[in-house]
Amino acid sequence: MFTNWPSSNEKGVEQFSRFVKQWTVGDAFEFAKRKMLSGLPEVRPERFALLGRHPVLCGLLQFKVYSTMKDIGTTLAGAWGSILYVAHLYNACQQGGYLEEWEVWPDMELVMDMHSRESMFLGRVPKTPDQWLKSMTLMLGAAPETFARATRISQLKFSKKGPKTMSQSPVSDIFHEEYFTTGNAALTLETIQELLDHEKTPAISDVVAKPRKASSLLHKQWARSHKMTPIQLLSTLHDAITMEERTLRFDYVLFHL
Repeated sequence: MFTNWPSSNEKGVEQFSRFVKQWTVGDAFEFAKRKMLSGLPEVRPERFALLGRHPVLCGLLQFKVYSTMKDIGTTLAGAWGSILYVAHLYNACQQGGYLEEWEVWPDMELVMDMHSRESMFLGRVPKTPDQWLKSMTLMLGAAPETFARATRISQLKFSKKGPKTMSQSPVSDIFHEEYFTTGNAALTLETIQELLDHEKTPAISDVVAKPRKASSLLHKQWARSHKMTPIQLLSTLHDAITMEERTLRFDYVLFHL
């Protein structure tokens, strides 16, 4: 197995594949129903009877599938750097004039919108060869002090946090933790700050039509008091979920391949 993709990851994918086949391709309760009704040959069990009458359960299963697929896809792409580092190459080709104006990669543009260019390039989008090298080296895990004036190239220092990854989805990650890991879906101050920071990215402005004045006032209110009304919190959650829907539905596995 590849070092960044251990056998435990492969087993996780296989386990998830079995889950999908059990619950969506097949009826998870079919065996139990057939066994219970074995003495009544005239009665034919209805397939997907529970899901057909339980929209909430259907929604939770759909979220589990989307959320887990996103987790698998981003982990897979992160192990090989197949999206993040290729984004740097794509940007360098664009900025360096190696691509024609019509040579646009729609899927990569969408990924950079969803995860924000600031996150994928650690700040401003690099426009020169020196900036390309610095941005890529930092994403690979180099420590910022590597680029101090007195430091030589041979003295490359690495960050304790390791290589950088693509930004996550605050709301989706909270509910993923609640349903599948800890059972705790508490909204922390850090989480709300992430949601507000998300509002500043170009990706959300393309999806959510929110008056700039109202958004600016909310940000100032939060920065001053770290408080907001229930209506303001629900509005912020609504905007974040609207934006994250694209992230959840994007097929990272296919894009990696």
